[in-house]
Amino acid sequence: MPSHAPWRARASCDELTDLLLVLGLAAAAACSSDSSMDPANATPSIAFGIWTPGSTDTCTKEQHDAYAVVGPDGEL
Repeated sequence: MPSHAPWRARASCDELTDLLLVLGLAAAAACSSDSSMDPANATPSIAFGIWTPGSTDTCTKEQHDAYAVVGPDGEL
């Protein structure tokens, strides 16, 4: 009957960690782009600009709308 060495279970964990790392890096590479888009030329999304401050918010609508990023769909 073969005996199971304690290091084999550790090796399996290391292999799984390596696999997850490789998959994570592949996913990040697939989502990245070498080209950059100028935010001034980006199309606003449906959600952009509809936020209004509530009673506990500390910034104005103008301050809030001054910060945006271009998403993977090319929209603000």
